[in-house]
Amino acid sequence: MRSPACKYQQPGFWEWTLGKQDVWNDLFVPPEELRQPVFVNACVADERRFLLDSNWACYPDTESVLGFVQYIFLPTVFYYVLHPENDRLMVPIQSTAELLEMVQKTDSAHRLAMSGFVFELSAVWQRTGEQREMALRRFCSRFNRYWQREDFQLSLHVFSHAGEVASYLKELVWCEELFEEEFGYSYAQLDELCTRFETEPFAKHLLLNWLNTRVGSLT
Repeated sequence: MRSPACKYQQPGFWEWTLGKQDVWNDLFVPPEELRQPVFVNACVADERRFLLDSNWACYPDTESVLGFVQYIFLPTVFYYVLHPENDRLMVPIQSTAELLEMVQKTDSAHRLAMSGFVFELSAVWQRTGEQREMALRRFCSRFNRYWQREDFQLSLHVFSHAGEVASYLKELVWCEELFEEEFGYSYAQLDELCTRFETEPFAKHLLLNWLNTRVGSLT
Protein backbone atom coordinates (compact mmCIF):
# COMPACT_ATOMS: atom_id res chain seq x y z
CA MET A 1 0.00 0.00 0.00
CA ARG A 2 1.32 3.42 -0.89
CA SER A 3 2.00 5.70 2.04
CA PRO A 4 -0.03 8.92 2.06
CA ALA A 5 1.63 11.90 0.43
CA CYS A 6 3.27 14.32 2.83
CA LYS A 7 1.98 17.86 3.14
CA TYR A 8 4.80 19.17 0.96
CA GLN A 9 3.37 17.19 -1.98
CA GLN A 10 0.06 19.03 -1.78
CA PRO A 11 -0.45 22.11 -4.01
CA GLY A 12 -3.00 23.35 -1.48
CA PHE A 13 -0.35 23.46 1.24
CA TRP A 14 1.82 25.78 -0.87
CA GLU A 15 -1.12 27.97 -1.86
CA TRP A 16 -2.02 28.36 1.82
CA THR A 17 1.61 29.00 2.78
CA LEU A 18 2.09 31.66 0.08
CA GLY A 19 -0.78 33.59 1.61
CA LYS A 20 1.02 33.68 4.97
CA GLN A 21 4.75 34.06 4.25
CA ASP A 22 7.48 34.58 1.66
CA VAL A 23 8.70 31.13 0.69
CA TRP A 24 11.64 32.46 -1.33
CA ASN A 25 13.61 34.22 1.42
CA ASP A 26 14.74 33.71 5.00
CA LEU A 27 13.84 30.74 7.23
CA PHE A 28 10.86 28.62 6.16
CA VAL A 29 10.22 27.52 9.75
CA PRO A 30 11.22 29.02 13.13
CA PRO A 31 14.91 28.49 14.04
CA GLU A 32 14.19 25.81 16.63
CA GLU A 33 12.47 23.66 13.97
CA LEU A 34 15.49 23.53 11.65
CA ARG A 35 16.57 19.98 12.46
CA GLN A 36 18.31 19.19 9.16
CA PRO A 37 18.51 22.58 7.42
CA VAL A 38 18.83 22.72 3.65
CA PHE A 39 19.79 26.01 1.99
CA VAL A 40 18.32 26.93 -1.38
CA ASN A 41 19.50 29.61 -3.81
CA ALA A 42 17.02 30.18 -6.66
CA CYS A 43 17.90 32.69 -9.36
CA VAL A 44 16.55 34.15 -12.60
CA ALA A 45 18.87 36.42 -14.57
CA ASP A 46 17.45 37.82 -17.80
CA GLU A 47 19.31 40.60 -19.61
CA ARG A 48 16.59 40.85 -22.24
CA ARG A 49 13.90 41.78 -19.73
CA PHE A 50 16.27 43.51 -17.29
CA LEU A 51 15.44 41.09 -14.50
CA LEU A 52 17.76 39.76 -11.80
CA ASP A 53 15.95 37.89 -9.05
CA SER A 54 18.05 35.86 -6.61
CA ASN A 55 16.75 34.43 -3.36
CA TRP A 56 18.24 32.47 -0.47
CA ALA A 57 16.05 30.42 1.84
CA CYS A 58 16.58 27.74 4.47
CA TYR A 59 14.18 24.79 4.66
CA PRO A 60 13.89 22.17 7.43
CA ASP A 61 14.69 19.11 5.28
CA THR A 62 15.05 17.77 1.74
CA GLU A 63 11.36 16.86 1.51
CA SER A 64 10.29 20.47 2.04
CA VAL A 65 12.81 21.63 -0.56
CA LEU A 66 11.36 19.17 -3.08
CA GLY A 67 7.93 20.64 -2.46
CA PHE A 68 9.25 24.16 -2.98
CA VAL A 69 10.95 23.20 -6.25
CA GLN A 70 7.97 21.25 -7.61
CA TYR A 71 5.14 23.60 -6.64
CA ILE A 72 6.81 27.02 -6.46
CA PHE A 73 10.10 27.20 -8.37
CA LEU A 74 9.37 25.20 -11.53
CA PRO A 75 5.88 26.67 -12.15
CA THR A 76 7.27 30.18 -11.60
CA VAL A 77 10.28 29.96 -13.90
CA PHE A 78 8.52 27.91 -16.58
CA TYR A 79 5.61 30.36 -16.67
CA TYR A 80 8.14 33.18 -17.02
CA VAL A 81 9.90 31.44 -19.92
CA LEU A 82 6.62 30.70 -21.70
CA HIS A 83 5.30 34.26 -21.35
CA PRO A 84 7.96 36.62 -22.75
CA GLU A 85 5.56 39.54 -22.47
CA ASN A 86 5.91 39.44 -18.66
CA ASP A 87 8.66 41.53 -17.09
CA ARG A 88 8.22 40.12 -13.59
CA LEU A 89 7.88 36.73 -11.94
CA MET A 90 4.46 35.29 -11.17
CA VAL A 91 3.77 32.23 -9.01
CA PRO A 92 1.03 29.99 -10.45
CA ILE A 93 0.26 27.22 -7.95
CA GLN A 94 -0.26 24.08 -10.04
CA SER A 95 -0.40 20.35 -9.61
CA THR A 96 2.19 18.33 -11.51
CA ALA A 97 -0.45 17.41 -14.11
CA GLU A 98 -1.41 21.06 -14.59
CA LEU A 99 2.23 22.10 -14.91
CA LEU A 100 2.84 19.45 -17.58
CA GLU A 101 -0.30 20.52 -19.43
CA MET A 102 0.86 24.16 -19.42
CA VAL A 103 4.22 23.15 -20.84
CA GLN A 104 3.07 20.60 -23.39
CA LYS A 105 0.40 22.76 -25.01
CA THR A 106 2.97 25.39 -26.04
CA ASP A 107 5.22 25.43 -29.08
CA SER A 108 8.26 26.52 -27.03
CA ALA A 109 11.62 25.12 -28.07
CA HIS A 110 12.10 24.24 -24.38
CA ARG A 111 8.91 22.18 -24.12
CA LEU A 112 10.55 18.74 -24.08
CA ALA A 113 13.29 19.81 -21.69
CA MET A 114 10.75 21.33 -19.30
CA SER A 115 8.64 18.17 -19.33
CA GLY A 116 11.75 16.11 -18.68
CA PHE A 117 12.66 18.20 -15.65
CA VAL A 118 9.15 17.79 -14.22
CA PHE A 119 9.30 13.99 -14.63
CA GLU A 120 12.82 13.83 -13.21
CA LEU A 121 11.88 15.81 -10.13
CA SER A 122 8.79 13.65 -9.58
CA ALA A 123 11.08 10.60 -9.55
CA VAL A 124 13.27 12.17 -6.84
CA TRP A 125 10.34 11.86 -4.42
CA GLN A 126 10.61 8.06 -4.71
CA ARG A 127 14.12 8.07 -3.23
CA THR A 128 14.87 8.19 0.49
CA GLY A 129 17.60 9.55 2.73
CA GLU A 130 20.97 10.22 1.18
CA GLN A 131 19.84 8.89 -2.22
CA ARG A 132 17.10 11.52 -2.34
CA GLU A 133 19.55 14.31 -1.55
CA MET A 134 22.00 13.13 -4.21
CA ALA A 135 19.21 12.81 -6.79
CA LEU A 136 18.11 16.37 -6.04
CA ARG A 137 21.67 17.62 -6.49
CA ARG A 138 21.92 15.83 -9.84
CA PHE A 139 18.64 17.41 -10.87
CA CYS A 140 19.99 20.88 -10.00
CA SER A 141 23.20 20.27 -11.95
CA ARG A 142 21.35 19.22 -15.11
CA PHE A 143 18.81 22.01 -14.75
CA ASN A 144 21.52 24.66 -14.36
CA ARG A 145 23.55 23.37 -17.30
CA TYR A 146 20.53 23.47 -19.59
CA TRP A 147 19.58 27.05 -18.66
CA GLN A 148 23.14 28.43 -18.70
CA ARG A 149 22.71 30.80 -21.64
CA GLU A 150 24.50 34.00 -22.61
CA ASP A 151 21.68 36.44 -21.90
CA PHE A 152 19.29 34.30 -19.87
CA GLN A 153 19.93 31.99 -16.91
CA LEU A 154 17.87 29.95 -14.49
CA SER A 155 19.71 28.35 -11.61
CA LEU A 156 18.94 26.34 -8.51
CA HIS A 157 21.51 25.35 -5.87
CA VAL A 158 21.01 23.37 -2.65
CA PHE A 159 23.39 23.08 0.30
CA SER A 160 23.10 20.67 3.20
CA HIS A 161 24.64 22.96 5.85
CA ALA A 162 25.90 26.50 6.40
CA GLY A 163 29.54 25.52 6.00
CA GLU A 164 28.81 24.23 2.51
CA VAL A 165 27.33 27.61 1.60
CA ALA A 166 30.47 29.35 2.86
CA SER A 167 32.76 27.02 0.88
CA TYR A 168 30.71 27.61 -2.28
CA LEU A 169 30.90 31.40 -1.92
CA LYS A 170 34.62 31.41 -1.12
CA GLU A 171 35.31 29.24 -4.16
CA LEU A 172 33.42 31.66 -6.41
CA VAL A 173 35.16 34.72 -4.95
CA TRP A 174 38.59 33.25 -4.33
CA CYS A 175 40.19 36.61 -3.40
CA GLU A 176 39.52 37.20 0.30
CA GLU A 177 40.28 40.91 0.05
CA LEU A 178 37.69 41.33 -2.70
CA PHE A 179 35.22 39.13 -0.81
CA GLU A 180 35.49 41.25 2.34
CA GLU A 181 35.26 44.51 0.40
CA GLU A 182 32.18 43.36 -1.49
CA PHE A 183 30.27 41.48 1.21
CA GLY A 184 31.47 42.87 4.54
CA TYR A 185 32.83 39.60 5.98
CA SER A 186 36.29 38.08 5.98
CA TYR A 187 36.48 34.34 5.38
CA ALA A 188 37.06 33.79 9.10
CA GLN A 189 34.07 35.93 10.07
CA LEU A 190 31.84 34.03 7.67
CA ASP A 191 33.07 30.70 9.06
CA GLU A 192 32.31 31.90 12.58
CA LEU A 193 28.79 32.95 11.56
CA CYS A 194 28.20 29.55 9.96
CA THR A 195 29.34 27.82 13.17
CA ARG A 196 27.01 30.01 15.23
CA PHE A 197 24.18 29.17 12.81
CA GLU A 198 24.12 25.65 14.22
CA THR A 199 23.27 26.75 17.78
CA GLU A 200 22.08 30.38 17.85
CA PRO A 201 18.60 31.36 16.59
CA PHE A 202 19.67 34.96 15.92
CA ALA A 203 22.63 33.77 13.84
CA LYS A 204 20.22 31.82 11.63
CA HIS A 205 18.34 35.00 10.77
CA LEU A 206 21.57 36.96 10.44
CA LEU A 207 23.09 34.57 7.89
CA LEU A 208 19.96 34.46 5.71
CA ASN A 209 19.62 38.24 5.84
CA TRP A 210 23.25 38.62 4.75
CA LEU A 211 22.80 36.15 1.90
CA ASN A 212 19.76 37.99 0.56
CA THR A 213 20.89 41.58 1.06
CA ARG A 214 24.64 41.40 0.37
CA VAL A 215 25.33 38.28 -1.66
CA GLY A 216 22.37 37.69 -3.94
CA SER A 217 23.63 35.76 -6.96
CA LEU A 218 27.23 35.08 -7.93
CA THR A 219 26.44 32.75 -10.84
